[in-house]
Amino acid sequence: LFRAAMDISKPLADESVAKSLLKSRTNASKAKPGSASGQSVAALPPTSETTSEGISLWFVAQKFSGSLEEERICKKSLGFVQKAFKDLADHAAPVDFHDRNWQDNLIQGYAHGRMMFEMCMEGNGGVQFRSWNDDNSPNCEMKASSPSKIELLKVYYNNQVCFEAHDRTLS
Repeated sequence: LFRAAMDISKPLADESVAKSLLKSRTNASKAKPGSASGQSVAALPPTSETTSEGISLWFVAQKFSGSLEEERICKKSLGFVQKAFKDLADHAAPVDFHDRNWQDNLIQGYAHGRMMFEMCMEGNGGVQFRSWNDDNSPNCEMKASSPSKIELLKVYYNNQVCFEAHDRTLS
């Protein structure tokens, strides 16, 4: 969390500084725009005699590694996938990752340089999810048309389907 405050209630400490800034500003305005000097022009200090009493300006920012939309989709959609596999198949879908690749509506999760899962989000809230084991055999897959309607859910073991569900509603 970053916090900065600027108190503008105090007058300028030295009047000569204000005059020199004003003078440099007027001299700079006579120069051609885009001149070769490359010098930046200082901003003018307030020249009016009115002062504001005790006004403070606060800035607050919070940093994220990706965009807020990515984080929202990852948490919401991956949570939905975990809940669907746990409730319907009593299976823990491998959704842990160290790195991710984000392309439009497709997210790919990587662990130790290997793709663990891919998830495609649709505009209506639908999700398609596939994951793989360490030997690149399929682990599980699902297709949901909405956050409560599961169209297809499959769990694989030893390259064979060990659980399959169609048209289920998730509560």
